[in-house]
Amino acid sequence: MQTRRTASENGRQFLATSGTYDVESVEESTISKYGLVCQDAWLDHLSFPVYVMGAVLVTPAIGALSDHLGRKPTIVASAWVLFCASLCCGVSQTFALFLAARFVVSATTYACFLLLFILLYEVTGRERRTWLTFVNTALPVTLMPRVLDVIRLADPGWKVMKLLFVLPYLALALFCSRLEESPTWLLSTWKMHRAEQVILAASARNGVNQNQAELTFRLLKLQMKKREDASMTVATLKGGAAVGLAFTGGRALSVALAWFYLLLSFYVFHLPPETNGVFWAVTQMLLQGLLYCSIGWFMHIRGAIDALSMCLVLCGVLALFLAATTYDGRVTASSLLTLLLKCVSSVGFSVNYSYTAEVFPTAIRSSGMCCAFIIGKFGTLSGGLLTSTKKPLTLFILHLTMAGLALLCTLAVQWLPVVIVAKKPEELAKALPVSLMSEEQRKEMIKASLSPGCTKKDPKRRKQKSRREKRHCWSPGSAASFPGRRARPSALRNAALIQRKPPSLRWIACRSLGMRQTLFQCASLLQR
Repeated sequence: MQTRRTASENGRQFLATSGTYDVESVEESTISKYGLVCQDAWLDHLSFPVYVMGAVLVTPAIGALSDHLGRKPTIVASAWVLFCASLCCGVSQTFALFLAARFVVSATTYACFLLLFILLYEVTGRERRTWLTFVNTALPVTLMPRVLDVIRLADPGWKVMKLLFVLPYLALALFCSRLEESPTWLLSTWKMHRAEQVILAASARNGVNQNQAELTFRLLKLQMKKREDASMTVATLKGGAAVGLAFTGGRALSVALAWFYLLLSFYVFHLPPETNGVFWAVTQMLLQGLLYCSIGWFMHIRGAIDALSMCLVLCGVLALFLAATTYDGRVTASSLLTLLLKCVSSVGFSVNYSYTAEVFPTAIRSSGMCCAFIIGKFGTLSGGLLTSTKKPLTLFILHLTMAGLALLCTLAVQWLPVVIVAKKPEELAKALPVSLMSEEQRKEMIKASLSPGCTKKDPKRRKQKSRREKRHCWSPGSAASFPGRRARPSALRNAALIQRKPPSLRWIACRSLGMRQTLFQCASLLQR
């Protein structure tokens, strides 16, 4: 409701020709609470860029702290800072303090969500990881808009609504305080004692035999030590060098492009005011749920790369149809296509979370994922700037551009270096340690180890044979030095042995590693 009133600020009188709120309901919105009218009206438009820049500037630093200090302390600190900042938003008396609090809320909100997703990704097994991580990102994207619609219909008031958001943040902080550290991160940073404590505690809670858990951890620790002795891996790199190494790869580039396009397509297309009813809200929720189920099943079978490519292709096709309907002026078809495009973009978020977590190794997963996500937030800013476009020709060009960007991102995901696809069940069974194998798998392993093709030669006989060869050593030039003598067959064999190239270090390491693994498997079988 527009009104004419006179406002004062610091004793200075000025005439306000128009307002954007009812003077009878003061302090029921940000505009009315802080008087963002007349020459201060531009401050209301500043709130959204400040909120986005909070995530852009601070979240990568929080991700780097998570890689350096650990997942749990970073998550707990971010959750409590988020609670304090949200409380400050509700009780702030000046707009500057309100903006600063929203800046902190934005940074810690995205940091908590990303780090909790990484923690869930690292503590779940490969066979359940796809569905758990997918559901973790699908529920808030699908349900939270409907919860906000219910709160908006209830109209509790500005202060009550701020307090309603404070309570979930308090519950989040209390919940995060009871989390355990990621054992994957502890192993990657060689905190073996702490990792063993976390793994044994988790096995006790899940009903796993403690002896099996201890034996499995010993085997895992032995394999990690062998890898460390063999070569320097990416997981041992530190700080910015590792982040730079990961970002030079094509996989990180494809991740960043996918994030940018998905966030841009989600924010650049807005539904018209006619679609704010209950029918369109229920339709969007049903379509989004159906897309989540179908694409989640497809990702479980084919992997995150193909699922992400499917989402990008669907976005490109829908953008092409939307360009045609917008140019012809078909409002209903454009609204339906826009709704479908927003649903596909939301599903693409969940797929891209899993794809990003697979791309980066454990030691730099938080830094890489936060940086890739923040690159995508520039798509959010671009989408917010392009929402003011209303002309049909401009919208037609914009939709064609979005279709071209979808094609570019799909090519980047498919043609750039791909991530490792999940192993098949039979390959997972072969990779299991002995303590976790079934009785039939152990029998098959023993039969394979006792087969004639896998029998090892006696080292004593090999040593005696090498001594005999040294005793009857013959040089290749000895036959030439005695032209009248004829070389014996044994001497020719010795010459062939001398001329043969010595075995490489890689061959020796593989042979010794195979023998040691067989010995440890036999020892574990005897212990059982």
